[in-house]
Amino acid sequence: MDAQSIKLEYFLTQLQKGAKDVFARQAQAAQSNIYSNGNDQEEGRSGILREYLESPKYSIATAGSGLQLIATLPEYGRFVDMKAHGNRAVYNQHLFGQLYRETLQDIKYEFRDWVKKNYGDSLRDLLNKT
Repeated sequence: MDAQSIKLEYFLTQLQKGAKDVFARQAQAAQSNIYSNGNDQEEGRSGILREYLESPKYSIATAGSGLQLIATLPEYGRFVDMKAHGNRAVYNQHLFGQLYRETLQDIKYEFRDWVKKNYGDSLRDLLNKT
């Protein structure tokens, strides 16, 4: 395995983890801020956002020398955070908080530990052969 494919695998792992964490946090926020009373249908809520967040549709693909996460969101998903629409704190807070505060930090500071964990034996074997 070459260095580029190891880096790509690491970034893929971190991006998958980050995406799962974002959707889990958004689902939890939607549950407590929108759906907590259990009367979704009576309030005119369709449950589309909840359904999407519980089983999000996204893919991760290579783009040039990097990776790209492509997600399909309900059209109104971004608007639930706006004050005029209830300020539900479902979208932005969790998306940017998770990706920039946690996932980016993991990418910056955990690469060496990840390589040791996933490729430590291979690296030791390689060093012992020389």
